[in-house]
Amino acid sequence: MADYRHRQLGWVILGSLGGAAVALSVPLALAGYGAIASAVGSLLAVTAALFASLTVTVDDRELRFWFGPGLIGKTLPLALIRSWRPVESSWLLGWGVRIYRRGVLYNVSGLRAVEIVLRDGTELRIGTDEPEALAAALRARLGDPPPPTQAEIELTAGRARRWLTLVIALALVSALGVGGLLFGESRPPVAEVDQAGLHVSSLVYSAHVRPEEVVRVELVDRLPPIELRTNGTALGARLRGHFRLREWGDGKLFLDADRPPFLFVQTRDGYVVYGASEPNETRRVEQELRARLGR
Repeated sequence: MADYRHRQLGWVILGSLGGAAVALSVPLALAGYGAIASAVGSLLAVTAALFASLTVTVDDRELRFWFGPGLIGKTLPLALIRSWRPVESSWLLGWGVRIYRRGVLYNVSGLRAVEIVLRDGTELRIGTDEPEALAAALRARLGDPPPPTQAEIELTAGRARRWLTLVIALALVSALGVGGLLFGESRPPVAEVDQAGLHVSSLVYSAHVRPEEVVRVELVDRLPPIELRTNGTALGARLRGHFRLREWGDGKLFLDADRPPFLFVQTRDGYVVYGASEPNETRRVEQELRARLGR
């Protein structure tokens, strides 16, 4: 039987996931995406169940802790524990399972925790609303933790340097990736007309309209107001991807909203609107499409 056992409810996680469920599912349901709303709500409910609490036990052989029903957790033999101390984590680390500069944080609520350092230099933090009691339970089994040796200090410092290097590298890669994506999507869309119909594309989004699908072809000088960006990018006036427009409904936009005219192609299932960076290019694509359709 465990000498120490404590279960902390994850009020912060439950509250944040409940708020996220309402903020995401309700607008989706009202917009007519009931299946997506149900999927989002179900995913958040499962996540809440998995992280609803954090239980910590200490016996004569090991320290164990696990979230919710026990699918996510960890077991540490006491022989592997080098030192421990109550600490207060930054709110920036968040809750759940979080990787930080020197190790991993396991937390469901609050900022208090017990920081544990293993004999190989690995560090972790266990969030708890009674850190002094958990530290006392470890002290009762292991005695007072010895001061760190020079080798352990150097090992910990080396891990911290490697972690910082990794974080900087990942941040640079992410920034370059996002920057490249935004730059690519800001470029003018490309439109081609051939025997297979109209092809329009940007870096990420594309549309193909076959001749038999076309209901109407028209040059327009304005767009109805945007009601919803269902799956697209809006970089200022640059609109790419799936949008819902008042009066027109759901369709795909490939244009700069401040550079009319726009080629409006209505299909049986929706519409595609294309606008080149130069008005004459838009008119050329419209003429080629009409010639291909014989209209």
